[in-house]
Amino acid sequence: MLNIFYWNVRGAGRKSLQNAFKDHCRVHDISICVMLEPRITGDNSLKVLKSLGVPKFERVDAMGFSGGIWVLWDDMRCKLEVVDFFEQGISALIFLPSGQGWLFTMVYGSPCNTKREALWQHLDSVAKAHQYP
Repeated sequence: MLNIFYWNVRGAGRKSLQNAFKDHCRVHDISICVMLEPRITGDNSLKVLKSLGVPKFERVDAMGFSGGIWVLWDDMRCKLEVVDFFEQGISALIFLPSGQGWLFTMVYGSPCNTKREALWQHLDSVAKAHQYP
């Protein structure tokens, strides 16, 4: 079984959050974690990501205090291959050791109608480009 944890952290720089993350992943046997609104970027985000103890990660940095997505995964449990980065999300192919695979898109949608419409168009094009459920 693959456990996925989707968390709107609203700021990932706090030490208490880092400890809570590690505890939650251990207790609930998390394979993939998606963190929204980390509110830190660049070298600071890399430092925090490395401190979380998860072997693999990718990110879309926040723009100021808006958005930002981190995806972290245990490569011993699944293979995650990012196929698309965009302002409001990350799309990846996920493969289990059994070979079963699917397209997984992690989204932090904008409240702006124009950006949301662009998001739906983008999601449609990503889905059409990949032959996975």
